[in-house]
Amino acid sequence: MKILTTLHDIGKLDQVLKVSDGILLGNQMFSKTITHDFLDDTYKIIETTYNHKKEVFILLNRIFTDHELIKVEQYIKDLPVDLISGFIGADLGLISVLEKFNL
Repeated sequence: MKILTTLHDIGKLDQVLKVSDGILLGNQMFSKTITHDFLDDTYKIIETTYNHKKEVFILLNRIFTDHELIKVEQYIKDLPVDLISGFIGADLGLISVLEKFNL
């Protein structure tokens, strides 16, 4: 079993990583339930979590229109996918987006 959690305060990232196996991160545009949208700090959180040998999962747990899926594609393109353990999605349309990145 793994313990994954969301993060509310970037200042507590190291503490959270000591007691969990990884982090669930989301963006308010693409995630239905997140505790905080870190926007510009997303890459830093992903990198720090990866360097602690912990996992990072990106939440994409909404249903998207075709137009929104284009925005999701750009969002994923801007992420360091080689440092991400996985994506958690709710929309089958995400499969075609993820396949474009060989994910």
